[in-house]
Amino acid sequence: MTLRRAIAPGFLALALAAPAAAKDELAPDFDEALVLARRHIATEAGASYDEAKVGPWFQETHSRSIQLCFESLAEPDVSPFMLVVALDAEGDVERAYLDADTNVSLCLRAAVASSAFPAPPFAPFYQPFILNFEP
Repeated sequence: MTLRRAIAPGFLALALAAPAAAKDELAPDFDEALVLARRHIATEAGASYDEAKVGPWFQETHSRSIQLCFESLAEPDVSPFMLVVALDAEGDVERAYLDADTNVSLCLRAAVASSAFPAPPFAPFYQPFILNFEP
């Protein structure tokens, strides 16, 4: 099984945006969180954070979480899914959004929600992940 993390090329084509909202005004749902995530990683600081910091950190930190999710489930659903996390200034997860509620995505969301990510360039910072599992 391999974890593949990719960001669609269209993310860079979106307009640059400043931080989205006040701490108590997080995106209400996955769709809005994804729009904000695309804007955030389209900024120079966001792209650098995504590629140099959070991407390698997520792979190192949550590869084991993914493995534990698969081991703990009788029939893990290997369907790909997207995860967007809203991070505060210290890198703590304020909210984790999923585009699909599979047994694996729900398990991973629980692991990710208690993580402390590297501090983002601004807050709240919306960070997207595409998770695709291959045999």
